[in-house]
Amino acid sequence: QDPDRRSPMVVLDVPDGVALAHRLGERDILLDHRPGAGIRVAPHFYNTEEECERVVDEIAAEAAR
Repeated sequence: QDPDRRSPMVVLDVPDGVALAHRLGERDILLDHRPGAGIRVAPHFYNTEEECERVVDEIAAEAAR
């Protein structure tokens, strides 16, 4: 929880992360799957708030399938 050790990287343990990463990649959402961990999302300073919200919305929609 130390602010000096934080990063924007988030790893989400989702069902069938490989397939989810592939489906989102087809929609130009770039993330990757880390075996044993889940999908890794790592926004950067050049990503807009809208792009970050889109990623969250797309992951939520896929999780609801």
